[in-house]
Amino acid sequence: MRVLVLILIRILLLLCRGALLAAPAALADGWTQGPALAGPVQSGTSLVGFAMDGGAAQVDYVGSDGEIHAVSYDPSAGWEQSPALTGNGVASGLTGFAFGTGASRTYFASEADDDIYELSLNPSIGWAVSAALTSPVATGTSPSGFDFGSGAARIYSVEADDSEIHELSYNPSNGWAVSAALTPPVQAGTSPSGFDFGNGAVRVYFVAAADGRIHELSYNPSNGWAVGAALTPAVRAGSSPIGLDFGGGGSTTWRPTTPRSMS
Repeated sequence: MRVLVLILIRILLLLCRGALLAAPAALADGWTQGPALAGPVQSGTSLVGFAMDGGAAQVDYVGSDGEIHAVSYDPSAGWEQSPALTGNGVASGLTGFAFGTGASRTYFASEADDDIYELSLNPSIGWAVSAALTSPVATGTSPSGFDFGSGAARIYSVEADDSEIHELSYNPSNGWAVSAALTPPVQAGTSPSGFDFGNGAVRVYFVAAADGRIHELSYNPSNGWAVGAALTPAVRAGSSPIGLDFGGGGSTTWRPTTPRSMS
C-alpha cells in the first residue's frame, strides 16, 4: 500500500506539469519519468488520485476539452485512458475517492450552473453523472469529500449565496441531503479540506473571511457541530488548507504562510 501511495504522489506531481507520465527515465534521487499516458491537462485545474482495491489506481483530471477524464491502472492490464466522462464543463477542482470494490466517486462543480455533481463508477453499470446535488458553489472554490463508511459519503463546499460551508451527505437509508450553513463566511477563493475522523466524527478546516486564519469545523456524534477559534496566524491570500487524520486522535493541517518560488 505504501508503494502504491508513492506511485500516486508521483502521478499527481507530474500531471500538474501538464502531462501524465509512465515509462521509466532516470531522474535525480531515484525517481523515474516516462512518456505521456494522458492528453493535455487544462491549465489552472486540479486533479484527484486514489488507490483502488487489488493494486489498482485511478486519477481523474480535467482535460484540454474542459471535461473530466480518468487514467486508470490495473496490475493485469497496465494503464488505460478514458474518453471524456462529463459533458457540461468543470468549474472547480475535483475531489474523489474509492467507494468499494471497483467503484469510485468524484465530485465537481459544473461550468453550466456551478452546482455540485457526482461522477460515479460502478462495476455493474460503468460511468454515470448525477443530477445537480447542491445550490451553486462560490466562484474559485472546490469541494472536499470522503468515504464515510458503510456506503455513506460526505462532501463539503462553500455556497455562493452565503460564502459559508455546507455539508452534502449521502446515506444509503435516506439518500442525499444538504445541511444548513455550518460556519461563518469563508475567505473568497479558498476551499475547505475535510476527512473522516473515526467513530462517526468529522474534521473540516477552512480559512475564515473575518481574520484570514485557519479554523476547525468539527462534528462529534455526542455533541454535534462546532467551530473552533483561530488555529494559525493569517495565511496567504487565496491559499487553502489541506488536512488529514494523523492517527491516535490527532490531525495535521498544512497551509502556505508567505509567498515562495517553486521550480
